[in-house]
Amino acid sequence: AVKGLGKDQVAAFDANAMAGFGKDQMAAFDPTAMAGFGKDQVAAFDSNAIGGIGKDQMAAFDPNAMAGFGKDQVAAFDPNAVKGLGKEQVAAFDATAMAGFGKDQMAAFDPTAMAGFGKEQVAGLAPTAMAGLGKDQVAAFDPTAMGGFGKDHLAAFDPTVMSGLGKDQVAGFDPTAMAGLGKDHFKS
Repeated sequence: AVKGLGKDQVAAFDANAMAGFGKDQMAAFDPTAMAGFGKDQVAAFDSNAIGGIGKDQMAAFDPNAMAGFGKDQVAAFDPNAVKGLGKEQVAAFDATAMAGFGKDQMAAFDPTAMAGFGKEQVAGLAPTAMAGLGKDQVAAFDPTAMGGFGKDHLAAFDPTVMSGLGKDQVAGFDPTAMAGLGKDHFKS
């Protein structure tokens, strides 16, 4: 029943109805309809249904809707769907939702989306998720976001990603975060 719905119809849904969608229904939405979901509707999605969202559907969400996703919902994102997130969408996520991203999801991010992370969002990421970052992703972070990384984040960085960091990014690290770097981080 959801396959024929368009953006305007989706935008008219009562937020309370969102909890009724399951994984199969989320997967059946036409990607163009996803742009109709707003922040309040997204906040009401059942976490179990989130796994039905695909890459093209994720890419079609209005960036303002991203602020509705919470930590548990983000944790339920299929890594393939994360590939659809763009810079503007990433920038709109609430910092508290960032803790939901895991290693596999971080590994799936398109490097161009990394520039959307702000300092508060970076600080909200779980240190364990850092193991998923690659050199190209780290190289794409905005230097102003680097101050959000703490020592536990840096300790969890794969040493091979350090060569992706530019001078301005390194300068943006909080001095207290340096305690997280070990000898292997300086070998790459």
